[in-house]
Amino acid sequence: MPAEVTVYQWVLHKPEFAKKYRAAREMQQERHLEEIKEISDDGTNDTYLDNEGNLRIDHDVIARSKLRVDTRKWIMARMSPRKYGDKVDLNHGVQPDNPLTSLLQRIAGSGLPVIKEDHDE
Repeated sequence: MPAEVTVYQWVLHKPEFAKKYRAAREMQQERHLEEIKEISDDGTNDTYLDNEGNLRIDHDVIARSKLRVDTRKWIMARMSPRKYGDKVDLNHGVQPDNPLTSLLQRIAGSGLPVIKEDHDE
């Protein structure tokens, strides 16, 4: 196997290799997606029988599974933010049909004076 730095040099200087590298990374993300499903669906070790024969929840196993899923989601969001990243609504609160926007527009057009509070008292 070539050294990691060699692979990065190939990505930078060999267009055909860079194309294959990007395709491999996309396939890796799809594999992460499948792993997330597998981890989430696998509950085989979530419970156990204690010394008295009572069924108990193994919170450590569940926490580890959550960490495994969250780690894959984090990696996917960083590698492909447009596809797997958090969706950010840049128009929050200023949509034309937003009730708050409508109210502010009516107040602004009403001619009511703006009252400023005096905080020096």
